[in-house]
Amino acid sequence: MKPQDFSKSSSPRANASDTPLLGSLHRSKLWFDPTYGRDFLQATGHWDWAVGNPPLSQFRAFLQKAMQVAHNVVFIGLAPAWFVRARREDMRRARLALVELCALPIPRDWPQFGIELTAGWARRGWQGSIAHTRLHA
Repeated sequence: MKPQDFSKSSSPRANASDTPLLGSLHRSKLWFDPTYGRDFLQATGHWDWAVGNPPLSQFRAFLQKAMQVAHNVVFIGLAPAWFVRARREDMRRARLALVELCALPIPRDWPQFGIELTAGWARRGWQGSIAHTRLHA
């Protein structure tokens, strides 16, 4: 399946000014959402960045696909998702390593369960340490 260009989409998410993140990315954006028949796991092509919020139950599959199509991967997820042995081995084989885990504020009306919600950034070829930062509400 070929991804859609934001500027040609009828999706309600197509307007880059709708979100600060999308608005700050390069003008030519491709997006995937199975609700609109665009499955990231079927994507072809190559991009500098893959940014997403994969379901925890499919984190490894999404990470494997992202490592195939991008040199930088940013996923929102629970911090431990990045440290499962099999995922770490997948990253090692793909020559990706964590650059940063940024703790995100959890809305007060969400269940408070003690595990950090993070934006994790992995980069191909990274050999430095992992920065642990915090985004303040």
